[in-house]
Amino acid sequence: MAFDQDGFYNQVVSDFLTTWNAAHSGVPIALQNQNFDPPQDGGDYGIFKVIFNIGRQASHGSIGNRLYLNQGFLILELYIQRGDATDNLNSYCKTALNFFRDITTAGIMIRNPGTETIGALDSEAYFQTNVQAEFEFDEIT
Repeated sequence: MAFDQDGFYNQVVSDFLTTWNAAHSGVPIALQNQNFDPPQDGGDYGIFKVIFNIGRQASHGSIGNRLYLNQGFLILELYIQRGDATDNLNSYCKTALNFFRDITTAGIMIRNPGTETIGALDSEAYFQTNVQAEFEFDEIT
């Protein structure tokens, strides 16, 4: 399947939200650049981001026959209410990691899925962990 950046974004976000809501329907996920207020009850939440890096032209050719390599990161920022058991966090991370590892859409390559502990300041109510992976896909223009 051939993608442009918008098509890639829409496909990955749709697939991720379907997977996430099947496993954790009570945990809201915001999208980047979306107005979002954390749950009023202090519940857990996440922010899903698709970050495009600088791509490059990967072939010569006339318009309509040029191959571009698009690269970037998929990032799920997880915010867990301080004092909650790590069981929730482990379950959330496992869902996201499995999603990144299991992307099977033709033309998308996912690399190096993993987690990164960000932590929290003493004054913050949430503990942050990121689940992230590198991606690349080709685009013909």
